Amino acid sequence: MRMARPSGSLIPWIFVGCMGLVLAVNAGMVAAAISTYSGLAHDNAFGRGLAYNRLLEAQERQDGLGWRVEVELGAADGLDGGRHVRVGLADATGAALAEGRATLELRRPVERVAPVQVPLEPAGPGAFEGRVVLSRAGQFDARVVVVRGADRLDATRRIVAR
Repeated sequence: MRMARPSGSLIPWIFVGCMGLVLAVNAGMVAAAISTYSGLAHDNAFGRGLAYNRLLEAQERQDGLGWRVEVELGAADGLDGGRHVRVGLADATGAALAEGRATLELRRPVERVAPVQVPLEPAGPGAFEGRVVLSRAGQFDARVVVVRGADRLDATRRIVAR
């Protein structure tokens, strides 16, 4: 005996309803994605790109100077734990770089704390010295900026305070 097929089957309508639900959810996700993130990391990406080109040109000029920098950090001494800092500068031939101004900034590469500005005083040709009190020992990025006339050196060296 054969069974008669029901005349008003719900299966096609369930299929259509599920597909409609999937389309509605996807449309909502697309709308949320478009309205929440533009895809740009910065508001002025074109201007930052032009600035990057100027940064590359400045780096080429700096490399052409051939200047070398060394940063030495002494051991902690005294009651305040201060340390002696020496910055040595040489030109492309290795001779001490006479004249110029230098600044030094120490940053912790492993944590977000304010950088430490180290006042430097000239200590002879190609040398600057200062004193700094650090909150703790460890690694620091020493950023040295030297300006002599129109020439500029911006260098970073990794140092360790023990």
